[in-house]
Amino acid sequence: MYSREQLQGILLTVARPEVTIYRSDRSKSGYTIRIRIMFRASEDFLNALSRTFEQYQIDSIYRMSEGVNRDKPVLIVGKKASIKNLRGLIPDLPCSHSNWDKLDVALEHMEADLHLEEEGMLNLIEAIDNVDEGKK
Repeated sequence: MYSREQLQGILLTVARPEVTIYRSDRSKSGYTIRIRIMFRASEDFLNALSRTFEQYQIDSIYRMSEGVNRDKPVLIVGKKASIKNLRGLIPDLPCSHSNWDKLDVALEHMEADLHLEEEGMLNLIEAIDNVDEGKK
């Protein structure tokens, strides 16, 4: 098990937040959004991380293989409540590799259910694009 401080360091260095928006005929808005946080590392590390997450009410999914093109273990946090719990643990420090701002914008829109209608989803896409523009 990792201490809170160790977990914060892991979140700043290993965590990879992902926001994916794609066209979908199944949704009312015409789009589907997926937010998740990925952890790629050794099996032992990911299992210990998963046990630590349980202490903080963070659900995660462990996969021995991420997919056919990436035959390495991965730990995925994908439930909105778990992402919020995990996000609450991350200290307000700069992160060298991940764009948490994009995840925060998406989570905020999803919390307000703005992503369920076409106009809200288009606003979300624009807001995410603005985050990308702000980083340049």
